[in-house]
Amino acid sequence: MMSEEVGEGSKEAETGEETEDVTQLNPFIQFECGICGMKENTLHGNLQVSDGFFNCPVFFVRDPFIPYTRVRARKPCLADFLVLGGTCSMCERSVCIDKACSVYFGARFCAICVIRERRRFPEKVVEATLKAQAQAEASAAKSN
Repeated sequence: MMSEEVGEGSKEAETGEETEDVTQLNPFIQFECGICGMKENTLHGNLQVSDGFFNCPVFFVRDPFIPYTRVRARKPCLADFLVLGGTCSMCERSVCIDKACSVYFGARFCAICVIRERRRFPEKVVEATLKAQAQAEASAAKSN
């Protein structure tokens, strides 16, 4: 019986298999906006809660301005989360939801794709994107 225990342990050592402790896995990933460079540790995936959902995967976190209290009778709702960004449907770049970085028009599009493919978008969407980028550049120039 003692030889069986040693044999099992030596098999694990020979194959190099290690048992992962799933409680030590970090569910957060590093999100970085491909346009403004904002970085944050976020969760990524489909956000579906009791009062609504997003129809495509998003980068999100629990709202840090609301103290987290776990109440068994209350299910999470959209107001419990902050959506920070998504993935551009055209170029697959990660972008935040700032007006200067992306626009949601049936799907998420980065500002670069909106401007490059302007003929595919309504004129008002393109104008709003250009205006937001100009305002962002002006505020960045003031801070420097």
